[in-house]
Amino acid sequence: MSLANASDFASLTGGEQILPSPVFPINAAQPEALVASTSANFDFYVLSQSWQPYFCTTGNFQGCRNPTPYMSTKLTIHGLWPNNEQGPNPADCGGSSLTQGDINSVGADDVAQYWPDVKTGGWTFVSNEWDKHGTCS
Repeated sequence: MSLANASDFASLTGGEQILPSPVFPINAAQPEALVASTSANFDFYVLSQSWQPYFCTTGNFQGCRNPTPYMSTKLTIHGLWPNNEQGPNPADCGGSSLTQGDINSVGADDVAQYWPDVKTGGWTFVSNEWDKHGTCS
């Protein structure tokens, strides 16, 4: 079943419900670390979340054709962004690129569930978020 419109989603979930935020279990036992820029200064992180059933109404995206039960009923991660109280927020700071090995080290299944790439069904979204925001943290 695809989530073509909001009424499809309402019938899928039975109407209103409380949506818990995702908890992303990171495997802390992995010694490898991505290298981010050390020059970026920021004041706090913003956890940005996405409501995939609505996002899926904005286009015909590959990942929306067969939505997972998780993304159909819960908020998913859009990104964790370094931000500043005032002035511009850091972005595109350089450093290591995200690889498939990096995704595998934290658990590819967890990334796919909690941080889905509904546009392509792959890892492009997560990789772009790392390049834009993760390299600054």
